[in-house]
Amino acid sequence: MGRIYPILATLWVGCKTINKNHEVGGTNPSLLEAMAVGKAPLYLDVPFNQEVAGEVGFPFPKDAAVLATHLDNLMHRLDEVQARADQARNIIKERYSWSSVVDEYGKMFYRMIGHNW
Repeated sequence: MGRIYPILATLWVGCKTINKNHEVGGTNPSLLEAMAVGKAPLYLDVPFNQEVAGEVGFPFPKDAAVLATHLDNLMHRLDEVQARADQARNIIKERYSWSSVVDEYGKMFYRMIGHNW
């Protein structure tokens, strides 16, 4: 079937925020993609989503009523949503570029063998 992320990015163009409700996993590629195209994610408040989206996203608990209220509130805070979306793009550039990822792996491997980077 192939990758769907380029298709998703096209669909996301007109969105103000993207809802990410993954409960299990790690660094989710679609969360990274949403941030890379400049969307402030509305994300299920679990540790791995928090680590990726952190302060640029909008966390919500696993409760449909709370999510609905949160979405309604965000519609009245579009300037803040846009500001966080701009920050999201910067976070992707800083933390998730190839050079950043390779540097972090290098540091980890050096620490594992008892050396400084």
